[in-house]
Amino acid sequence: ARRAHPGIEGRIARIVATGVYKLDGPLVAFFLDFDTLGHYSLARALVMPFILVTQSFCSTRFKRYARATRIPSKDLWTVYAVSLAAGAAPVFLGAVVLQFFYPDKPAVFFVAVQILGIRVFFQSAYGLYNMYLYASGRSSALRWASLICATLNLALYLALIPAFELLGAVWADTLLCGGYFG
Repeated sequence: ARRAHPGIEGRIARIVATGVYKLDGPLVAFFLDFDTLGHYSLARALVMPFILVTQSFCSTRFKRYARATRIPSKDLWTVYAVSLAAGAAPVFLGAVVLQFFYPDKPAVFFVAVQILGIRVFFQSAYGLYNMYLYASGRSSALRWASLICATLNLALYLALIPAFELLGAVWADTLLCGGYFG
């Protein structure tokens, strides 16, 4: 019988994913300077509210997914539509709006926000699958995905941050989210 609670696998997956996900700041600070860390943190903070929309939607479905055998197509299309809109906002409007509010920031900052917009799409879209697996008691799949992604994330950070600085950190994040979604 399937469990309706996440179990230890789900908790391990969340701890591993969150732990590695939070390594980006210290690695940017280690390889680069604090100004770049500030730009990176601001760029991430500006796009994160877009992700919260789909995460909130997915959270409201937790009980339903605990009993479901599959994700309803209406939920899939809703999350994909919102994810696409959420990702498009920073990509297409981010640089224009931010240049108005932050005219003193370097051009790479605006490019970073646009790249993080792509990340917003991926993270928003895969949140639905994570919630479904977590709610339906299939969290061992999440554990393995988190362990693989944690390893890849660390490797991408270590390879791309020293080589490409701010954009390396942003691309490492975005590539990982895209790979996790795929």
